[in-house]
Amino acid sequence: MKKFRFRGVMPAVTNYVKSKPLIEVAAEVFCYGVLTPLAFGGILFFVIMMVTGNVDFNQGFGIYG
Repeated sequence: MKKFRFRGVMPAVTNYVKSKPLIEVAAEVFCYGVLTPLAFGGILFFVIMMVTGNVDFNQGFGIYG
């Protein structure tokens, strides 16, 4: 198992990072590493709240309450 390596993954990542500006790579890391899990977590949280019955749909939101 020691000699098992992903051949081609590291060179592909290196070429991708070198071909893009640093700010674009940082933005993609932020979007896919931070914002995407937050979005999926929020959607999953709301779905679980609806399934368990903890959401009151008759209550108004914001100034419409």
